[in-house]
Amino acid sequence: MNNITNTTLRTMVLLLMLATSPVILGTAHGQIGPSDPIDCEPLLVYDVSGHGIAGPIHKSLMLYSDGLVSYSSRDLSGLAADVTWVSPELAQEINDDLIAAGALELGDRRSDGVADFPMTTITVFNGSQPNAVYNVFSFFDIDEARGYGAVTGIIEAFITQTFFE
Repeated sequence: MNNITNTTLRTMVLLLMLATSPVILGTAHGQIGPSDPIDCEPLLVYDVSGHGIAGPIHKSLMLYSDGLVSYSSRDLSGLAADVTWVSPELAQEINDDLIAAGALELGDRRSDGVADFPMTTITVFNGSQPNAVYNVFSFFDIDEARGYGAVTGIIEAFITQTFFE
């Protein structure tokens, strides 16, 4: 079972690297040219990984200040990976909404011994400041925790709106 999980994780990392390679090379969608300055700082890193009742789950989203968004997922419905652009204003709006929901103050909330919930890890950067402050927190279950559900709801709504509508 560990072999399958490690293989799945390696596959996801490889797909994510392949999906973002055009951006790294500066040629994605004509947005970044060889002479253009790259104004790209991370605003959000969202990762859900583990085993749910129905099987393995992995979801990853990265949002950058210039509007670059990369997303990958693996669950029972299959494998998905995509890179797209949103406006820098929308990227900053999502970041501001997460901060307003308390994402810079939330801490780890773990329930040791819970094997049937995937772990969620969220990194939020305060992109509106020159020297960005950031917060990283992880949790297994959001049902009883105030604030975690609001932050996750903003992220999941953004994923749906950006990649599935």
